[in-house]
Amino acid sequence: ANDSRVRVFHKENGGVCSARNWGLEKSQGEWIIFIDSDDWISGSMLLDMYEKAISEKSDLAYCDLKMVFNEHTEVLHIAKYDSIKVNMLNNFIKSTFGTVVGMLAKRRLYESNQVHFPIGVKFCEDFYVAVRLMLFSEKICYIPTAYYCYNRQNEGSASYSFSQAHSDSVQWVFMDTIDLFQKEGIYTEYAESLSWRLLKSKQDLVLEKSTY
Repeated sequence: ANDSRVRVFHKENGGVCSARNWGLEKSQGEWIIFIDSDDWISGSMLLDMYEKAISEKSDLAYCDLKMVFNEHTEVLHIAKYDSIKVNMLNNFIKSTFGTVVGMLAKRRLYESNQVHFPIGVKFCEDFYVAVRLMLFSEKICYIPTAYYCYNRQNEGSASYSFSQAHSDSVQWVFMDTIDLFQKEGIYTEYAESLSWRLLKSKQDLVLEKSTY
């Protein structure tokens, strides 16, 4: 049966960032969430996260992820929750899996702060957006349940390959984020975490034998 709440749009393939920005442009709801085409979620995820966000008067809610491999699954915590904003954001920055999936955010966080996915960036684009959503949120809440199933059965996809281009994208994202935090006048509170992530991206490139 047709459901007026569901709308489908088609566009020429321009990459993940282009598709997500298109979705943001076409969306009309008060809340935004992203689900990748090869992943899936539990049936109660959206309602549970929405009710949690409403009850705690939060701008953003996030949950755990279930990493689905060919022969086993693992629960991944995006970041350790802390009710103190600075601690929460530092925990997220230091997390090695800074993703926007598993996050339900108010639409105004995107619109009021001009948050979008960076066109041309093919790696770490999730962190680019997620760290901004957290930064501009007045309150963040967390549900310790792995509602989101992250498909890792295709280890050859772009998410798991590493190259010089990968490293360049990651380093650009962190340098741009450092620039944002400096402009916001809050860099000193996050300098250690951001510097560590930037150095780690360089270390990953050096240790990856396929890149040389």
